[in-house]
Amino acid sequence: MNQKLKHAALLAVLFFIAGSASAINSLDYQLIVAASQGDIAAAMRLIETGASPKAANQQGQTALIAAAAAGHVKMAKLLAKHQANINAADNKGNTPLIFASGDGYNINMLKFLLKKKAQVNFANKQGCTALMKAAKDGYLEAAKLLVKHGANIKAQNSAGQTALKLAELKKHKELVKFLKNQELLSIDIWK
Repeated sequence: MNQKLKHAALLAVLFFIAGSASAINSLDYQLIVAASQGDIAAAMRLIETGASPKAANQQGQTALIAAAAAGHVKMAKLLAKHQANINAADNKGNTPLIFASGDGYNINMLKFLLKKKAQVNFANKQGCTALMKAAKDGYLEAAKLLVKHGANIKAQNSAGQTALKLAELKKHKELVKFLKNQELLSIDIWK
């Protein structure tokens, strides 16, 4: 299958998944697709012809969210350079940092987003933070980095679970050990 047919097939699938794409213009939608694929050349072309890195599809997903979910750091840097919102949240309240902490885990993406001042304690609509996502999915290095940048280890999701509880439920032993140590360090013995 040639490149144009592959691209057309991918767009058709994405349009189906996203439902009606009429909520955003075609250039913006193509930018989200390019970002999800890490296609820098296509993204540059689209931005130069008017695509907005701030635009979101019907699910609220921006090009930066797509790049973060897929772990495309160079793409995220390009989008940020063109004023993409580092803290944009999709319709479920997931930010690029939340995606990069779990499903799209990439330590370099996390470092980049945190350097760009991503809100480390932002919670999605279920109350899940980036630290909870990292703990649930078993990413110790992500958890360490998030805690280093001020992640609240005592935050609870809508089910009343902390990052520690989520790590315990998934039996991520090293993460449990790390989070327990962090809880001990956060106790004010002078109260």
